[in-house]
Amino acid sequence: MTWPMTWPGRWRTRWRWWVSFCAERERPTSLALVRLGVGLVLFADFAQVAHLGVVDVLWGPSSEGGLGVANTLPGTPVLAHAWFGASLATARGLHALALVSSLTLALGLFSRTSALALFFASTQLAAILPFADRGIDMLLRNVLLLLACSGAGAALSLDAWRRHRALLPDVTVTAWPRRFLVLQLVWVYFSAGLHKSQLTWWPAGDFGALYLILLDPHFARADFSSWLADVYPLTQLGTAATMLFEVGAPLMGLSLYFRRTAHRGGVMRSVFARLRVREVWIALGVAFHVGLVFTLRLGIFPFGMLALYWAFFTPDELHDAASRWRTRRAMTAAPSSSS
Repeated sequence: MTWPMTWPGRWRTRWRWWVSFCAERERPTSLALVRLGVGLVLFADFAQVAHLGVVDVLWGPSSEGGLGVANTLPGTPVLAHAWFGASLATARGLHALALVSSLTLALGLFSRTSALALFFASTQLAAILPFADRGIDMLLRNVLLLLACSGAGAALSLDAWRRHRALLPDVTVTAWPRRFLVLQLVWVYFSAGLHKSQLTWWPAGDFGALYLILLDPHFARADFSSWLADVYPLTQLGTAATMLFEVGAPLMGLSLYFRRTAHRGGVMRSVFARLRVREVWIALGVAFHVGLVFTLRLGIFPFGMLALYWAFFTPDELHDAASRWRTRRAMTAAPSSSS
């Protein structure tokens, strides 16, 4: 008859652990780098739209020659249309807001407000032209909300300079936004792997997916047809590595848990540490996205994803790496200065 007394106690213990976990703090460096990268990627994207002169075409209402469809729907889903009307001026204003707020986000000027303004502009543009809203746009909008709830503007920013007269002040912020971003990225990659249902992604399809994609002129950045067949085994290896990387994403989350609880010991923690699972997985991810940059036309997707990779490193790891780099640089510079 003791279980009714122990059950609430267990949940109280777990709840206290969860509250303590969410209240943990760390330096803002990792999320500051994410903020900088996301801001620059989105600024370049919106600047490219302006450079091509297609703002009116993409988001202008259909009544004025644009592709926007929100004004044709019963009960407009676009707040900007409800406030200012469906017009070219509204489309241009939303684009200008996205362009300016992405730049101020990257600079770290009023970081939280910039993230929320960019989120608003992005959601409104997506509602105006839903079929042009890409998966990377949806993911980065989620990241913008995380950045708005975080202390990402507390370092490497104009906000930090205004408050502390330092780009890397000695301050701490809550760690849960970075950890939640890591969890989201692990899920994105894992679900992407599971949704690759075409047979060519799997052994039964001879791992031929990458070969076929590189021959598709819609996606391929160049004409690879003259020599790609000669390196077919390499494309098979690339396809297999992609599937290993994406379907194996939960191993990344498990490796982070094992690193956090290394004091508990155990065979699995030892194996993960010896095989350097986290480092191998991150290296595969970087190679995957860099390869996409040079071989396929996928817009900002590889750049947007790489901008989020800073979240996989704790701020202490980044600071330690920077310290080691400065030490090596000083050691290599010492002999030349003495001579």
